[in-house]
Formats: sequence, structure tokens, C-alpha cells
Amino acid sequence: MKPATKELGRFIVTSTLLSGSRPQLERGLHAAGSIMPLGEKAWLLCAVGTAGSVRNQLLQYIGARDILTVIQFDPKRTATHNAGPEMDARLRAMLYLEDGASLANCA
Repeated sequence: MKPATKELGRFIVTSTLLSGSRPQLERGLHAAGSIMPLGEKAWLLCAVGTAGSVRNQLLQYIGARDILTVIQFDPKRTATHNAGPEMDARLRAMLYLEDGASLANCA
């Protein structure tokens, strides 16, 4: 088993919650790092770890039949429509981190 990384990563987290565990999952997302809702079932998450370690951390907050997907990515470009300047600014701050950035840079 590979050791967990200590590097800050960016993740898209999506869910299909059959158990009604949305409040618990949102608590888990906040505990994992900085989040920004992207829709009813999707979040942008800035957290330390890998897609697997983030998934494992979030599993304790959802039901046994719930579906969870965690995608780690390296952002290159973004585009929004009608998101407003505040969301655009926060999206850029969370996505385009300099090397050595910390969770404080994701807020």
C-alpha cells in the first residue's frame, strides 16, 4: 500500500445519496478541506491527500447504498456562465494554486 500524500489536491466530488445523508456528507467535506458547491450533487474540494484517501475519509459520512465519486485533477482552464464575480474569484483561488499552497489558500 502506498503512503498517503501530504500534498494539497483538487477534487470534484459527486454523490447520489439514496439514504438522505446529504448533511452528514457536507460535514465530512468540510472536515476534509475547503469546499465550494458546484450544484445539487457536486462539490469542488481542496484537500490534502489522493482521490482514494479522500473517498475513504468521506465513506464514513454516507450510507451503504449511496454512490460517491471523487476525481482528482490538475486544472488547466475553466469557464463559467452567470456565476457572478464572487464565484469566479473563489473558483480561481481554489483551482489555480501555486506550488506549496496550503488549505488557507483555498478558502
